[in-house]
Amino acid sequence: MASSVVSGRQLEKWEKEREDANRTEIPMPKAARDSFNSMQPNFNALAKFEKKLDRFTQRMEDKDSGVKTEAIVNVMSSTAGAGSGDFHTYRGFRKKENARIADFEAARKEDEARRAWEAEQAEREADVLAKRSKKAAKRARQKEKERERQQAEKRARGEASAAAGGAAAGEEGAGGGGDSDGGGEWLSVGKGSKVSTTRTMAVASSPVRAIFSGMVCNRVEAREDEDGKVAKPSNTIEPFTCLNLDIDRAAIRSLDDALDAFFDKQSLEDFKIRGKSASASKQPLLQALPSVLVLHLKRFTYDQHGSHKVLRHLSFEQTLRVQRSHLADGCAGARPKAAPAYTLVAVVAHHGHTLGGGHYTCDVHVPSAGGGTSEWYHCDDNRVRKVKASDVMQRQAYVLFYERAADS
Repeated sequence: MASSVVSGRQLEKWEKEREDANRTEIPMPKAARDSFNSMQPNFNALAKFEKKLDRFTQRMEDKDSGVKTEAIVNVMSSTAGAGSGDFHTYRGFRKKENARIADFEAARKEDEARRAWEAEQAEREADVLAKRSKKAAKRARQKEKERERQQAEKRARGEASAAAGGAAAGEEGAGGGGDSDGGGEWLSVGKGSKVSTTRTMAVASSPVRAIFSGMVCNRVEAREDEDGKVAKPSNTIEPFTCLNLDIDRAAIRSLDDALDAFFDKQSLEDFKIRGKSASASKQPLLQALPSVLVLHLKRFTYDQHGSHKVLRHLSFEQTLRVQRSHLADGCAGARPKAAPAYTLVAVVAHHGHTLGGGHYTCDVHVPSAGGGTSEWYHCDDNRVRKVKASDVMQRQAYVLFYERAADS
């Protein structure tokens, strides 16, 4: 009998052939195979294939209880995450693919959030630039309006100066021999044959100015500091309808004190003549007297803490005599060597402690008809009552109205 001897390798080969002969393969549908090999698998198709595979393995196990089967999915050519030549179960592949898709979705959301933040930052920067541009345009418009306003005022002053006559400054040779056909400049010869330059600012006439307007002459005298040379005095004649009197100083206790302080000579700082430093002084004097003299007592002062009201009483009389030292040479309407006299006709009072609020009342003098006794009336909104003259003299006056006496 011939013995048959085979090698172990041949036995392994025969065993593998028997296993291959007994192995049953289930083909994967094309739709499932395409989805499985794509970057984003169709899990519905794969799930159907998995169920079919599960049923087959169950039948195989029921047929031969000694055989254990495991479904193997060939993903050798897959580009969905498995490496070339690897074998994975479908469930393991699906877990890995879900993780990859989750990472992709997280990266997408992060990218969207970053883009949204960048868009928000760009919008905020655009808003800031728009606001800055709007403010700059507003400032430019304000500057343009202010420039137009200044030009309009300049044209109005020029037209008024050209159209007006000598006004009150031209009465009785107020300029000491100058022209009387409106504003201008000329040389004046005063006392002691002293020559000075006189300038006038004329304004258009009106019914209000005919009653309340006067003229004040601001006289400036200067001396050069280096050689002591005296410059020619300068007189500037300006119209006024109200004199604003400072009463803040404690030494000012009466209306006469306030008028003396207003017409007092004042030193001018940083004054120069032809580029050279000079000592100079300025003194206002009445050049033309108004029919009604309005005196404003400046009860509100300002400092680093804001505005404050001067609450003390300032004495005043029913008759006001303008001192000769307050009159300029050749003052229009003033009699030689006589002090012009004015009679008090109204007193306005401010009740309150701040500039932003308060209440105003007025006392009015009513002359008698036929030479009888005149009377005073206190006006408080729609309430009017008769008062004594002594009560009026105790008011905390804010504005005083004096009428020129007929015989002065």
